[in-house]
Amino acid sequence: MLRITDDGVGGITAQTPYTPEAVSAALGGLPVKATKIYFEDIAVPALEATRDGKRVLLAFRHPAGTRVVWARVYAPDSVTSTGVAVGMLMSRIYDHLPNLQCRNGLKQQSGLVFCPAPGLGNVRFAFRCNYATPDDSLPPASVLARCPLASITWIADE
Repeated sequence: MLRITDDGVGGITAQTPYTPEAVSAALGGLPVKATKIYFEDIAVPALEATRDGKRVLLAFRHPAGTRVVWARVYAPDSVTSTGVAVGMLMSRIYDHLPNLQCRNGLKQQSGLVFCPAPGLGNVRFAFRCNYATPDDSLPPASVLARCPLASITWIADE
């Protein structure tokens, strides 16, 4: 299980060197390899941790830095320090929908809704809604309520 707090993910913190070995050690020995993630035509280097052949986490560094500055967690057994887990429905996390601090994903991120994590300053959520809107407006509350949490992002204080 990976625990996500304002300080990091598992053993990954803002002090963790951006190397496969350091990230693997911080994650209890999970296999980690260097990869590239594409945002439109831009290749972004990342470190990918896997478990049983499935992506668990992507770690990123600041372009000018040598340490991990943010990580996106996909593992279904991941949970925040406030008790939110990957797979939970948006209606179980937020009291009122739509949450006006959320934003709809555009272009490559279409189908996702991004929101701040309640009670955490350095954590963000991405919900899989698969609902197209004509602009960047959020889907209706009835749709949002059924959107599962697809990933949890931790961002280091800089």
